[in-house]
Amino acid sequence: MGVLEEKKETARKIVTTKEGPNLKGTMIAVMLLGGFIVLSWFGVYWLYIVRL
Repeated sequence: MGVLEEKKETARKIVTTKEGPNLKGTMIAVMLLGGFIVLSWFGVYWLYIVRL
């Protein structure tokens, strides 16, 4: 029984010390895509205003 309890304790330590994935690149990509969408909307709005 001692070995089984030791394995459970080891597994519990691995789970609690596990860090999440690094998402810096994902955030940069999302910000760039969002910026592109916003600039596109302003461009379309500007074309609309100019052609009135």
